[in-house]
Amino acid sequence: MTISSQVIAILRGIGPEEVNQHIRCLLDNDISQVEITTNSPDWQSSIQGAVSTSVPA
Repeated sequence: MTISSQVIAILRGIGPEEVNQHIRCLLDNDISQVEITTNSPDWQSSIQGAVSTSVPA
């Protein structure tokens, strides 16, 4: 029997100045699905930062 599981990291309360570090850590540990909650400080900028961090240069 094969069990497949997916992990979605939920970043709550993380500001744009912290998001890149968290995203890199998650990607380094093979977690590629992330939710940034809209009650986080400046969540729009955090989402933009997460996308730019996760897209290869």
